[in-house]
Amino acid sequence: MSILVLASPALAQELQYHEVSADADVSIESGTNTSTAALQYTLTPEGIDRQDEVIPSLRRFVRHPSSAFVRIFRKGSVSIESRTGVALGGVLHLFDGAFYAGGDIGLQRNDVLFDDFMGGEGHYDILPFHLELGGRPVPLLSLGAYYFGEPIIGAQSGTDAPVNQITRSGGGKTLGGVVALSTPDDRFYLRATGYYHWVDWTFTGFHPGDMTVRGFGGTLEMIYNLAAETGLGLRAYASREHWVDNRTGDSDPGWVGRNTDRQVGNIEVDADFVFWWRGRFGFRVFVGGGYYAAPPYVGVLGTGFGKFGGGITARF
Repeated sequence: MSILVLASPALAQELQYHEVSADADVSIESGTNTSTAALQYTLTPEGIDRQDEVIPSLRRFVRHPSSAFVRIFRKGSVSIESRTGVALGGVLHLFDGAFYAGGDIGLQRNDVLFDDFMGGEGHYDILPFHLELGGRPVPLLSLGAYYFGEPIIGAQSGTDAPVNQITRSGGGKTLGGVVALSTPDDRFYLRATGYYHWVDWTFTGFHPGDMTVRGFGGTLEMIYNLAAETGLGLRAYASREHWVDNRTGDSDPGWVGRNTDRQVGNIEVDADFVFWWRGRFGFRVFVGGGYYAAPPYVGVLGTGFGKFGGGITARF
């Protein structure tokens, strides 16, 4: 019986302490387009061995070194909402990965675009933070739980006219679990999450009132490694949330309409191709698509979409 070998025999260590990754994608939707760009620097004090027998795409998961990172991102849209943010975080692995603790905190500005035609809401700022705890009952299986908060720390109206001013307060929360595993031969990797998400916003000014969101969702990431340098990936996201819009006047014709109490379902599936060159540079390209249902917002419609993008990672 033959055994497939995905990596070369181990050589003398060549440690890589720094990692820079850049990702970008474009989504083409009905009536609008969005684009996302992100840049992240990760410091790994213990280093990642470039000559490790574990293949490059799985080295972080299998060897689980502690690390710290800084990330900046921009999600732009020609409608609905654009987001710009920065985050600092890291993960600490203890007792050879038997226990880990990680998290991050940042600042994010959300520019509201779907109210542009009435000049009401301008932007709101949030302080996103994420906390995660977990461990490994066996070496190649990781289990964890996480909490994600998005409290609004400031908001500004998009107009000086008192009659049309809108601001919001409140924020969102997410509580979830995560499982990740790989096979001993480095052939297969899987990471899945499931979560409960809830949001409470209070709007003041024009069309005052509350808006709430409650629902479940999950993500799935799989990689099948064809060889030490190449792999095929699948990423999926799905959610179903109950949105209730109690803002005064939103149920009127010409605004949101009668259906201000909605079940909103979203789904997205992406297919990836991953290539690593000499354990130094990782390249990823993907295509995908899905459907976003319309929440009870002014001027937002349900839409199918297609998307494409890619990224590069450099370790040194």
